[in-house]
Amino acid sequence: MKFQESVFNIIRKRSSCRKYQNVPIKKQTLRILEHAIKKPLKGLFNTEIKYKLVKLPDEIPDSNKLTYRMVRGAKMFLVGVIPQATPETVIDYGYTFEQVILKATELDLGTCWLGQTFRNDYLAKVIELKNDEIIPAISPVGYPTNTTGIRDSIISLAIRSKRRKSWKHFFFQKDFFHTLSREAAGKFSETLEMVRWAPSSRNSQPWRIIKDEKMFHFYIETTEKITPTKFPKLKLLDIGIALCHFDLCVQEQNIKGSWQKIAEKENEKSHLKRYIISWIEK
Repeated sequence: MKFQESVFNIIRKRSSCRKYQNVPIKKQTLRILEHAIKKPLKGLFNTEIKYKLVKLPDEIPDSNKLTYRMVRGAKMFLVGVIPQATPETVIDYGYTFEQVILKATELDLGTCWLGQTFRNDYLAKVIELKNDEIIPAISPVGYPTNTTGIRDSIISLAIRSKRRKSWKHFFFQKDFFHTLSREAAGKFSETLEMVRWAPSSRNSQPWRIIKDEKMFHFYIETTEKITPTKFPKLKLLDIGIALCHFDLCVQEQNIKGSWQKIAEKENEKSHLKRYIISWIEK
């Protein structure tokens, strides 16, 4: 995904929008966004995901039937499909979908991650969803309203959308017993701060990162056992978003590296955390 603006600035200005103006998206803006998702996007685990913009028909007056009234006024939605639900495909969905979300933000469009809060019957029909395919999350796209009502404030408060956990909760050095300081993070400090800013379901922010020399090991913190048939889908989307922020930021800083799966050290293993992947500086 290519951006004209600094990814750091886009991440900072992006916020969840739950109320939209009843105006169509400008044609030029729509063309840019459609071009950005014209080809399938590939995740870190090589899942290729095709995204499309779906406009609600006139017989569906607003977005209520898709979002259980969590979002109001939206007429356009970003929708993607994965071939099957595995930890890797869901992580890749979070990784690639966040790129599209940030592109929409760069175009001054409002968005809102919606996972497990929408009915997909209509969407499944429109995009011709196959039996094994799933839609892990969707997002409305449009121009935000300039006012926030009492109901929107209550929803924001309920999911703690304006709060983020402190640095010490996420970043560690060598193992989970030693916090990584901003000074020790060095040139990666601002990139890690952008990971801290990443959105997540109910602001749970389940990602944890260990820096070990030139490697960054990414984990999900969870009490649930992750298997190919049972895994916390929303947390996997969340770690995908965090991976996206890290990857886009190191690319913008021209810091070379690659993503690899490596063996965990004994002192990093924990029943509360699940290792996902590592980034290794070249």
